[in-house]
Amino acid sequence: MQRTVAALRSELEHAHQERQRQVQDAVSAAQGDILQLRDTIVALRTSLEKAAQERVDALQAASAAHHSEITQLHETIRAMRTALEAKA
Repeated sequence: MQRTVAALRSELEHAHQERQRQVQDAVSAAQGDILQLRDTIVALRTSLEKAAQERVDALQAASAAHHSEITQLHETIRAMRTALEAKA
């Protein structure tokens, strides 16, 4: 009977150690997944911020070009008005 108890105890300890190893493996795998997901988040956030800045830069460039065109048109209008007034 003592041999049976010792064998069962040994088997139980072995099963417990195996379960602990499986849990540790699962935790390690989960931590690896978490690190990979965090890296992905950082990369996506960086990409998103870059795209947002590019949109801001494009809008500023378009606004500057629009302002420049308006200024040129006003100058053209003044020049034409001056020319018309000189003829009149």
